[in-house]
Amino acid sequence: RAFWMLFQLHRRRRLSTRYLQSLTLEAAPGKMPSATAYRNYGKTFKKPRRPFEKERLDAELKVVGEYGLRNKRELWRVQLALSKIRKAARTLLTLDEKDNKRIFEGQALMRRMYRYGLLDE
Repeated sequence: RAFWMLFQLHRRRRLSTRYLQSLTLEAAPGKMPSATAYRNYGKTFKKPRRPFEKERLDAELKVVGEYGLRNKRELWRVQLALSKIRKAARTLLTLDEKDNKRIFEGQALMRRMYRYGLLDE
């Protein structure tokens, strides 16, 4: 009943969403807290700029059939992950070889590529 009243107040814009999220994070003894405030809202795939480019459509269809993917979105998800890796590598290569950031993040990037199966140990 108390939650319903809070929800009604929220719908009337009298309570902030942060306050409601803080209420859901507090769990009763012996129960896990709700994970509603810990969601990741980042993009997982990126659509192509030209949706009806014949060469790209044919190539995507071939890859989807070869690897047994469910849809093109799975292919776009992998392409986004690879583009993020390439972008990180490009920015790291602009730094000096002895730079601590380049060494630390470069090792992390190599571990990620090994975990994805792009590199052999």
